Amino acid sequence: MARRTVKIEIPIGYPEKYTHLIQRIWGKHVELGPSSPFFNNPMIDMSKFEANMQQALELREQAIEHHEKGEVLMQQSRQLLGVDKGQTINTPDTLYYFTDIIKRILRVKHIGIEEMLSSWGFNVIIRQAKNPVRKKKAAASGQ
Repeated sequence: MARRTVKIEIPIGYPEKYTHLIQRIWGKHVELGPSSPFFNNPMIDMSKFEANMQQALELREQAIEHHEKGEVLMQQSRQLLGVDKGQTINTPDTLYYFTDIIKRILRVKHIGIEEMLSSWGFNVIIRQAKNPVRKKKAAASGQ
């Protein structure tokens, strides 16, 4: 006779499946009533199980609702910031667009002392080239 192995999973990594399992357990317990193996069982307090289940399901529902509202608010925020899908630095009236204009105005105002832009919050990186003279590009040959 072959050896038999049994694995019974509790899908805690999948909130929808897990809450469905909990509801099924409770439903079966209620359906069986006094003949349920958990009715007046000294190892498990099913009234506490029910209270925890109700509270967990209500809190989960509230969390999902808040998450959905939060996603809408985040979408609106991304649009104003100018970092939403399809937006670029050239999308008018976004903060990305305005920030680029501000950076350009400050660069003109502070020519030669660009590090002053850091006082406005910009991350200014200044490097010294190894060769102070720019290399000439090779002429394109296609005659």
